[in-house]
Amino acid sequence: MPLKPTLLLILSVLGLCSFRAQSKNISSILKPKNGLYKADIKAFGGNTIPFQFLIQEKSGKQELVLINAEERIKSAGFLIREDSVIITLPFFDAELRLRILSDKLEGNWVRYLPAGNRYYPMLAMANGAPRFKETEKAKVKVSGLWDIQFKGYHHPDVGEFNQEENGRVTGSILSVTGDYRFLEGRVNGDSLYLSTFDGAHAYFYKARVNAVNHSLENGEFYPLNNPPISFSGQFNPNAKLPDVYSVTKMKAGVDTLGFHFKDIKGMDYTYPNAYTKNKITLIQFFGSWCPNCMDETAFLTEFYKKHKDQLAIIGLAYERSEDWNLSRNAVQRFSDRFQIPYPTLVTGFKNQNADVLSSMPALANYEGFPTLIIIDKKGKVQKIHTGFSGPGTGKFYTEFENEFNELFKELNAEN
Repeated sequence: MPLKPTLLLILSVLGLCSFRAQSKNISSILKPKNGLYKADIKAFGGNTIPFQFLIQEKSGKQELVLINAEERIKSAGFLIREDSVIITLPFFDAELRLRILSDKLEGNWVRYLPAGNRYYPMLAMANGAPRFKETEKAKVKVSGLWDIQFKGYHHPDVGEFNQEENGRVTGSILSVTGDYRFLEGRVNGDSLYLSTFDGAHAYFYKARVNAVNHSLENGEFYPLNNPPISFSGQFNPNAKLPDVYSVTKMKAGVDTLGFHFKDIKGMDYTYPNAYTKNKITLIQFFGSWCPNCMDETAFLTEFYKKHKDQLAIIGLAYERSEDWNLSRNAVQRFSDRFQIPYPTLVTGFKNQNADVLSSMPALANYEGFPTLIIIDKKGKVQKIHTGFSGPGTGKFYTEFENEFNELFKELNAEN
């Protein structure tokens, strides 16, 4: 018996719904390929900044791992929506929003900033390609220490590089306010190429290596949002930074601190207090947006666990926004990630040097994040350490650890 038009309509709608449901089920199981990816971010002027990441399966779930030399940064979230994946990076309010296209991922690195979101186009290929392709056997060596001068910068920097037989190069560049993270690249012919990507920063460096003069020439540093900055370098086995304990100073005649902010629970917190009485106290100036602060926080967290009976640490967060709740949420995520065991305060001031000075009148100057004020058991400021040379700086990080341990022993031995 012929079907009535109404019944035909009902069956056709059910069939369409069934098809759509099947299509959704099919698309929902689309996943990025596991393995090593070579990625490129589009930067200022059409330049690209290369980096690598790994997508792997762990306990039945996929995750992304950023790779920079020895550094590994795991994603905080990995959400697949039909033909796309949203990968939440663990710090810096950033995500990768990418469309899944067979053996590649295409989309944007997104940074969520108080002044507005920023989108940087990127393309990643699941082919296991190196960060920089070898186009020519290395003709020069860059291993060792270098004096490096960026155009327009007041302080000279120090480059520390290690070159392997195959031309691969790792290391970092140090400044008085910290280091430029774990750098990785290679030497092709007589040219050096280095890059890094940590979710907050994407940097690319290139320079010609003059083997006769032992110098770096025609150097260009690509800092993502701005035109390249030229730099030069000179090999120097004794290269070192200015004394990082002499950069930031207290005002003349002032040797104590006092402040009042709210902790991440919104409770009033005043220094000095019972927690800091008769203890060596470290006041950490940091921000959840700051990669060097991340390295310093990891160090201080472990140091505090070992010495908490003799030590007090207070973290002062200076965020990108003056919105206290917005800042508090960012600092809370940062604190949770590192399991910070010491009090962390949200100052409500922004991450500009002038704002820091407004919040801390005892300081004569402020140069950058992180900064650590070291106070003895009597409440007197003994030293101020500007910047932080993290694990990516090799021997400089080791030297800092040794010097810091010795300083702590000296201060702790005092009555």
